[in-house]
Order: sequence, then C-alpha cells, then structure tokens
Amino acid sequence: MSSSKKKICFFTTVDWFILTHRKKLLRELIESYDVTVIVFENTKKLEISFPKLEILSLNISRSNVSFFKNILSLFKLFKISNKKKFDLFYVVGVRSIFFTLLLEIFIKSSFLYTFSGLGTLFTSKGFILSTYKTLLKILVYFSKSNIIVQNQEDLNLIKSYSKPEKKITCILGSGVDLETFKPSRVKKLKKIIFVGRLLKSKGILEYIELAKRSKKYGLEFNIYGSIDDNLESIKQIDLKNLPKQVIFHGN
Repeated sequence: MSSSKKKICFFTTVDWFILTHRKKLLRELIESYDVTVIVFENTKKLEISFPKLEILSLNISRSNVSFFKNILSLFKLFKISNKKKFDLFYVVGVRSIFFTLLLEIFIKSSFLYTFSGLGTLFTSKGFILSTYKTLLKILVYFSKSNIIVQNQEDLNLIKSYSKPEKKITCILGSGVDLETFKPSRVKKLKKIIFVGRLLKSKGILEYIELAKRSKKYGLEFNIYGSIDDNLESIKQIDLKNLPKQVIFHGN
C-alpha cells in the first residue's frame, strides 16, 4: 500500500552530521512525512539511532573535488530523485546545496536550502575550488528556492549573490541543546576542552597556541575530535608535537 504522506528528501554531506546537528528535527519530520536521507558518505552511525530510516549514499568523499567522480554522483542523485519523486528537498551544507542547485531545473520538487556554514569552498584557495565557488554564485542567483543561513556574515554574502526578491532567513544556528547541556559557574578554572573536527578554520591552531602561552597557570587542555579529510584539517604529525599540557583523546 502506498503511503499518503508527503515525501521529503533530507540531503546532507555525511550521516553523523544529522545526529550532531539535526537529530531532533529529523525525528519530527519522520512523525509527519515519508523521509529519505541522502548523503555523500554513510558511516552507518545514523542507522543505529534510526534503524527503519531509508539512507542512500552517493559513495563519494564529502571533500572529493574530482570533476569525474562528482559528475557520477550528480547523475546518481538525479536517478534517485527521478525514481522517488520527492515533494520537498531539505538540503543542508554547501556541497549538498551545490549538487541540488545543479539539478533544481530538472526535478519537479520544492527546495529548501540551509547553509550551515560556508566551509572549505570559501576558506580555501585553488583554481578548482574557485571555479566551484563561481558556479555556486550563479546557481544561487537563478534559484527561486528559499534559503536559510545561520549568521549575519553568511546572510550578507548570500544576499550579495541573490536577486532582491529572494527569501533568505537568518536563524540563530544549530547551537547547543541547553536541555541536555546545562550551563554552570566555574569556581576555579582547571581544565579547558576543545570539541570538534580538527580544522584550522575552527580554531584548533589558536587553541594549541593558547595552551603554550598558558603553561605557567597549570591548566590542562583537552582535545576531543578527529582529523578530517577536509583540506583544512591538521595532520597526524601535528598531534605528535603537542605541548605536554595538551591531551588528545580522539573522536
């Protein structure tokens, strides 16, 4: 028996990103809609929390810039979309948005894009990345779909790419769930923790430098996160040269 629920495609870069940033939203969508998740990389972590959820992978690294492999993945996304006939594409992340914008004219669906950050495409340099960025600007300009951004800087930038009538909404970001993580006052500062992917744009080098400068205060600095295949990630050798007061715990 076919479902009467509207079909939503939740398209993002990697499955675990939904667990860390959109888990509550996904639960709410599943209650009312027939949801399919499409990702570039499937680490199998999402299906542990949502065993009945359909998760489809394009089987390409989220940081792969190979033109040929990206074309193959784009074609695969088109085939899935043609077969599933989604009512709505909810797309999160620059790379996912770029792919969907390319197909927007060929797919009879509605689209909602969320820029969760501008990522390597805007923070790294190189001919290939510059070409992709220029194409993204053009695609955003001609797209008629609504866009969500998460900070004022991204809002100003995306507005500069868009036609004046385009609806662009700025929200407060994903943030921390304060029902789970409650703030508390610190009587005496002893330990400082960095949590996140070990990317230069996330401040990991500044964090390590802070640890070096704070040696005389007897503070302990902890790093929880992983080296990434992102172009901005620090290398394994960088972790071997950490100051004694910095403890690396891994992911």
